[in-house]
Amino acid sequence: MPLTVTVKDFMTENVESVDASDPVSKAVSVMVQKGIGSVLVTDKGRPVGLLTERDIMEKVCPRNLCASGAKVKEFMTAPLVTVRSDATIGEAAKLMVERNVRRLPVMDDDRLVGIITQKDVLKETLNAFMTIIAL
Repeated sequence: MPLTVTVKDFMTENVESVDASDPVSKAVSVMVQKGIGSVLVTDKGRPVGLLTERDIMEKVCPRNLCASGAKVKEFMTAPLVTVRSDATIGEAAKLMVERNVRRLPVMDDDRLVGIITQKDVLKETLNAFMTIIAL
């Protein structure tokens, strides 16, 4: 029996976002309050980028811009690398490796439906492995 698990089965549906023109400090505040490592960046409600902890550590803080009112759009990772909800976990993992990203917004027909992370993929891979060795 083939084991097929899709992104939709493990993605986070409620994705936190900030507007591209928001100050970086707002994005940091959202990430701290929600205990998350990234926020989706939107422009007029449309996903345009992703701002991650790494973006802030490597691009913002070394330049002492954290408190300066610097805008999210100046430091976000763009263009977005996305995946469809019906993609397999393997396809998502391969895309993450090929594009060197740790998070994939999940888009269906130009509509954001969730986000999947390396941690989600790793958990599912471990679950699948444990299922196989238990057989």
